[in-house]
Amino acid sequence: MFGVLVTVTFILIFIIGIPFYLKAKDLKKDETDVLNFVREHPDKCSLYLIENDETVIDYHSEKLMPLASSVKIIVAVEFSKQVVDGRLDPNQMISLSELDKFYIPRTDGGAHDKWLQSLGDNVVDGHVSLYDVASGMIQFSSNANTEFLIDLLGVDNINARMKLLGIEDHSDIYYFTSSFLLPAAMKHEKKLSNAETIHLINSMDREQYGSYCKKIHQQLRDERDQLLNHLEKHLHNPKFERIISDRLPASTAKEYALLMNKIHSESILSGEGLSVLRHLLESHSYRSDKILRIGAKGGSTRYVATIALYAERVDNHRYALAFFVHDPDGVEITWVQQKFSLFVKKLLEDRQFKAKVQSQLV
Repeated sequence: MFGVLVTVTFILIFIIGIPFYLKAKDLKKDETDVLNFVREHPDKCSLYLIENDETVIDYHSEKLMPLASSVKIIVAVEFSKQVVDGRLDPNQMISLSELDKFYIPRTDGGAHDKWLQSLGDNVVDGHVSLYDVASGMIQFSSNANTEFLIDLLGVDNINARMKLLGIEDHSDIYYFTSSFLLPAAMKHEKKLSNAETIHLINSMDREQYGSYCKKIHQQLRDERDQLLNHLEKHLHNPKFERIISDRLPASTAKEYALLMNKIHSESILSGEGLSVLRHLLESHSYRSDKILRIGAKGGSTRYVATIALYAERVDNHRYALAFFVHDPDGVEITWVQQKFSLFVKKLLEDRQFKAKVQSQLV
């Protein structure tokens, strides 16, 4: 791959040194490099920015792209609506063992463990409040909590909520945490090779895929440990991870920016429901002398980086944004993810940079 090298020493320097060089090179990249990447890869990127209810950037915003954990915003909306309607009590205590049923190790970047560590005195006799479960889904991006909540809220209710919100360009939400086990389950159950497994999954339509994920969800709920023991040797295959990532719930940057704008403008929820939703979405760790309020949910896989947010500046300018990147080969996504927040922060806070983005993404 690298050509003929004449000494073992040079081979070692070349093979070991290049990754370090690339890492150091990527660390030096900034928001302008992200902008250049977006401009040069329109097939991989989508951006929609609203300022004071006016669209100011619209870049390939109607392209369906995998959402990763940004889709959890929809789950949070349905949660908030069921709370305000009296169907859910946010103070109901939930056993941590119920959440553990849906925990799949090494699939969430340590998110669930970090949430558990953050709970402190909120844990009472092995139970936490339902609100804490929802907060863990949004603030920590726990996939186990998400799977539990989709089951509790009802997947049909969540998909119906999308329609009521006026969201049209969106694939159905399904038990996507369970999808992390789908390739391994099919390979094990049908005694397939990796290539045969991938071919079979690619031949499934969305309804078939969602139905199989529901089956795995039920197995996790009823016999998690036995299931994971059967599938362990087939898990964490990069080729499987790619196909899972590609088939995550998908929507457009335009739909999600418009959704965040509706949340911020109080046009889809009000009163207690809006208070619950905002409290879930809004980060108290964001530090800026230019931003008063920000509510956001991002997501990532080995191939995807996404964020949807609303923000209010100290000068009373209001923003709603969605920025999606899908790099199917996973070649450049790592450094893009590292600089993702920097790009968004500069876009919200630096008017000159915003003007630069507007002029280049046309």
